[in-house]
Amino acid sequence: MTKIYWDSQVPSDWTGDHSDELRTVPEESSFTRTASHIETLEFISKLAWRSEYIHIERLFISDLRRISPLVILSNPRVTTPEEAKETGKPIVYLQGNIHPPEAEGKESLLILMRDIATGDKRHYLDDMIILVAPDFNPDGTETWEVKNTSTFSGTPHIQSLRHNAVDADVNRDGIKMETVNMKGLYMNVLNKWDPVMTLDLHSMGRVQHGYCNLYAPSYTPTGNPGPREYTQHTVLPWIREHGEKQFGAMYYTHADFDWEKWPPEVWDPV
Repeated sequence: MTKIYWDSQVPSDWTGDHSDELRTVPEESSFTRTASHIETLEFISKLAWRSEYIHIERLFISDLRRISPLVILSNPRVTTPEEAKETGKPIVYLQGNIHPPEAEGKESLLILMRDIATGDKRHYLDDMIILVAPDFNPDGTETWEVKNTSTFSGTPHIQSLRHNAVDADVNRDGIKMETVNMKGLYMNVLNKWDPVMTLDLHSMGRVQHGYCNLYAPSYTPTGNPGPREYTQHTVLPWIREHGEKQFGAMYYTHADFDWEKWPPEVWDPV
């Protein structure tokens, strides 16, 4: 059984298993720092030079003229939605850093892309095409603020800003689509590539829930209830069960906990 180490199980000196050239900023810094927007672009460029499975597009240009990249991972490599459709493979969209202080998603996506493009996860592309937007709010990423985070173990005192350059919470703009971020998502991902599944990554660092990770389905009542209910009652419970059985990692529903199993044994509360 492959083991996922989390919380108090993680070795204190662990910095990843890849060469120095392909280590992420957290791995290089013993997980004390996360990547800037420029460092994110540089890392993607390193992967693109080393892999035949990567195509890069522009998702949008931010209010402060920063490019948010969209990385398409496919075997064989595709460069258009038409080519993707011809493969018959489902398209999955993964998104990080809509809230830049919650940088865990962005960093996880960089590691995932590395493991697919140059590592042992290449077989994922046998069954799907993966679109990745690791830094969905580059202006927030590059705007820093000092926060009193002393109560939360391991959280940097200097972190990126939650909102974008026009002080909008992009995660609240899914209906009106007033931000360039969300317009880019609809125009250049949803309407163009038509993914069958999307995953938007966040962090619950402000809540000491004790789990390896939390998840949540779509909560909108206006969408088709079939996919929403299938995700909530079939897919996510399966992930929770098999995550613990196969990897020893405990997952649970956002803003809730398992009354019978909580707290997890490896939880190390502050």
